Amino acid sequence: MKSVTRPPSRGRETGRKRYDAVDATGRVVATHVRTEFEPSAADTKRPKQFRWERDGEPGLGGLRVVDLPLYNLPALLKADPRVRVVVTEGEKACDALTGRGILAVGSMTGAGHTPSVASLRPLLGHPAVLWPDADDQGRWHMENLGGRLHEMGDTDVHMLTWADAPPGGDAADFSGANELLAGLIAGAPIWHPTPVGVLLSEVEPVGVEWLWPGRIPLGKITVLDGDPGVGKSALALAVAACLTRGHPFPDGAECKAGCAVLLTAEDGLADTVRPRVEAAGGDPRRVLAIPETGDDHGQPILPDDLPVIESAIRQVSAALVVIDPLVAFLPAGVNTFRDQDVRSALAPLARLAEGCRCAVLVIRHLNKRDGGPAVYRGGGSIGIIAAARSGLLVGRDPDNPERRILASVKNNLSAPPPSLAFRLVAPDGGAVRIEWCGTSPHDADRLLAWRPPGGAGERLSEAQAFLTDFLANGPQPSDVVEAAARDHGFAPKTLRRAKEALGITARKVGYNPSRWTWELPAHAEDGHQDAEDGHIADGHLRSNVGHLRAAQGEPDAV
Repeated sequence: MKSVTRPPSRGRETGRKRYDAVDATGRVVATHVRTEFEPSAADTKRPKQFRWERDGEPGLGGLRVVDLPLYNLPALLKADPRVRVVVTEGEKACDALTGRGILAVGSMTGAGHTPSVASLRPLLGHPAVLWPDADDQGRWHMENLGGRLHEMGDTDVHMLTWADAPPGGDAADFSGANELLAGLIAGAPIWHPTPVGVLLSEVEPVGVEWLWPGRIPLGKITVLDGDPGVGKSALALAVAACLTRGHPFPDGAECKAGCAVLLTAEDGLADTVRPRVEAAGGDPRRVLAIPETGDDHGQPILPDDLPVIESAIRQVSAALVVIDPLVAFLPAGVNTFRDQDVRSALAPLARLAEGCRCAVLVIRHLNKRDGGPAVYRGGGSIGIIAAARSGLLVGRDPDNPERRILASVKNNLSAPPPSLAFRLVAPDGGAVRIEWCGTSPHDADRLLAWRPPGGAGERLSEAQAFLTDFLANGPQPSDVVEAAARDHGFAPKTLRRAKEALGITARKVGYNPSRWTWELPAHAEDGHQDAEDGHIADGHLRSNVGHLRAAQGEPDAV
């Protein structure tokens, strides 16, 4: 019973019908008025208009539509409880069945609502056959109605399927013989609610599978963070090399031989990637690189090109996918500091990893902040590390600048593994490879020289660094900035002070409705960029550029 409001100007009125909603005492509590109009050339069905009246006044007078009694309720109350009753959507379909000698009632709520428990209670005890209108909204309505009956303890509920129904058709459109109609109703199968979720008792427990035990799980995303030049890419290729030969990992963990898929945006395959794989002792025949997606699309984009990546995984039965760096494979419109954007891109990737039982190692640069726990130091939204089940960090050894440390940032699947030390070596000027140097006492936080917050000044500095990174690529909506700041743990007062210290300008854009954006001062455009990750360098923007007032009229949201 879909109410399509059509003004009389669409055509002349061709009919009007009044349907009374009668309660268990026989009192008319409301009247539904259905008016039909002559169709125009553009109409596929006869236009109709519905309105309610109660006690001679328009509307329901405060009565909820879900509390209306079922249409034709008096007939149901008089019937033997053993008699089957057909439930239709609306009054016209109900009348059509009643006119053919079939006990029927109709919901009066419209397809967008479900009758209340009190309204449906008279159906209990009767075998009930639900006859949905032949469209998605009609089926949705009857699914909800059946679900409510089940919640009330009624399990003798059937769902009728009329295979030859016209689009949107209901019982009033059935023109077959009475015998065919009776057979259709009698043959309606028992309806069961569509299962939602799964009981944990039905889940078969399995152990966590690892590519590199304690560090890189199979079927999951692992994030590898680090500054430019510390050896992140070389380390990822060293892991791939171990995999291709089945060589033990540097901590002695066994590695089952397999293949790897590589997405790289920063290193040449011929002059860097293959030489590094071979220098690490790997088999290049077992590393499949995806330089582009074909059809002039360039390199793959996440998540749009996941089918291409999945095809590559299945082509070589890969156990590892390396994405270096992650941000290079995200669409241009994705704000990597916005949690929702990041999760929209990474959630499908996580499902792909699980479905293919493949480890996905994504590489990320660190942000420009000088403090904070390691888990907050990766570039972009906290949602990136949140989507990963394991997080690793490569940093310089505080005791030996020639060495690097591989440390655990987070691990949802096992105890944190010990940190490992290594050196980057290039014998005779050849390809860089990794030389492992045993374990290290330095954890991720120590590598980044983090200390517990020492006061408001330190927190302000962190907030300034956050805003510098977030706005480096141009203006951002103020509500997006504020939400990201909350995710990073910055108080509104701290964020306001950092905004003023950096001279960030607030501008009103658009009309009806308008939005506020924040942007760095104009001279920020002169900041030089890091050669590897393209971020504006710290020194130019982290200086105190003065306390500038926000644009007049900006809401005091921070």
